[in-house]
Amino acid sequence: DVGRKADECMKAGKLVPDEVVISAVQERLSQDDVMKNGFLLDGFPRTPEQAKALSEMGIKVDLFVLLNVPDEVLIERVVGRRLDPVTRKIYHVKFNPPPEDIMDRLEIRSDDSEEKAVVRLNVYHRNINSIKNHYKLQFVGVDGSQPVNDVWTKVKGAISVLRKPLGIIISGPPASGKGTQCENIKEGYGVIHLSTGDMLRAAAKAGTEVGKIAEEIMAKGGLVPDDVMIKIITERLNQDDIKKKGFLLDGFPRTAAQAEALIDMGIEIDICLFLEVPDEELVERVVGRRLDPDTGAIYHMKYKPPPAEIAGRVVQRKDDNEETAKTRIEKYRKVESYLKSAFGDVAQEIEGNIPPAEVWKLTDAALAECK
Repeated sequence: DVGRKADECMKAGKLVPDEVVISAVQERLSQDDVMKNGFLLDGFPRTPEQAKALSEMGIKVDLFVLLNVPDEVLIERVVGRRLDPVTRKIYHVKFNPPPEDIMDRLEIRSDDSEEKAVVRLNVYHRNINSIKNHYKLQFVGVDGSQPVNDVWTKVKGAISVLRKPLGIIISGPPASGKGTQCENIKEGYGVIHLSTGDMLRAAAKAGTEVGKIAEEIMAKGGLVPDDVMIKIITERLNQDDIKKKGFLLDGFPRTAAQAEALIDMGIEIDICLFLEVPDEELVERVVGRRLDPDTGAIYHMKYKPPPAEIAGRVVQRKDDNEETAKTRIEKYRKVESYLKSAFGDVAQEIEGNIPPAEVWKLTDAALAECK
C-alpha cells in the first residue's frame, strides 16, 4: 500500500508526502537484514517532522554526519554534471570530464540547472538546522569540499568511535611496509599503535620494575627476554586508553612463547594481519635504502631516489646489507607459520608486493570486516 501511494505521487510528478515516506522507511528498518547489520540512511530525514517520526519509531541513531559544502561549490557541481544516456554513467565537465568520443551524446538532466539547484538548496537550508538540533548529541560536521579521500578519512574516523575497540596485530618481515600501514591504520581506525621499541623505552622512562630490568638489559646491548617483554605488554594492554580506543600491536608477538602468552592473557584479537612479500623483494628493499644523516629522511635507490643535490651525502646504514637482511628474514620465517596457526581464526594475509596505496586498500577492507 505504501509503495502504491509513493508510485502514484512520483508518476504524477509530485513530492511524496512525509507520512508515505515515513511509512516506507519504517517498513524497511524493521526487516531482518537491517536489524542484524545496521543501516545507513541517505536522504532521510529531510524535514524536522521526518526526524521526529524516526525517533518516535524507537529507531536509535548512533551518528548523524553532515557534509558541509558552500552553496557556490554545490551549484558548480550540479550544473556541470552530464549524463551518458547509453551507459547511464555520470560525468562532470570540470571534475570528471567525459572521453572526447562520447561528448556529443551527453545530456544535461532537467534538474541539473542553476535555478533548480538554488530552489533545492533553499529548501535544504530551511530544514537542516532543525534536523541538526534534533540530533545534536549524534551530530558530526565534515568539510565536504575537501578531496574525496580526506572526506572519507573524517567520516570513517567518526564511525570508528562508535565501534567496539579493535584489537589488531600486524606482522611482517623486515622491509615489508609495516610502518606505512601502521600509520594508515592509526589514522583510519583511531587505535593506539604499540610498537615494542616504543613500549620498552616508555617502560624504562617510567621507572617501573619491569622497565628498569629492560633498561639494564638494553644498556648492555642484550635482547629483552620473553618474560620481561610479556610483562611490559601486559601492563600496557591493561591501561585505560587501550580499553577505550583499542590497539595495534606492531612487533609483538615475535616468538611462540609471546604468542602463547598473549592468548593466555585472554586479550581479544579481532584480526592478525600478515604482510606477504617475497624474500628477494625484501632483500632488494633493504639493501637499496639510504639515510640522509642531516635530516634523518630515508630514501631508496630504486623506489625513492634521493634528490640530486643530496645524493652525495646519503649513507647506507650498517644493518642494511644483504647478509643481515637474509638473517633477519630467516628468523621471521621460522616463527611466521606458528603465528599464522596460533591466530588462525583471525589471521588475514595481505599482498604486500604492490604499491603502498593498494596494500592499504586491501588492509582497510580486511579491517572493515571486523565487527
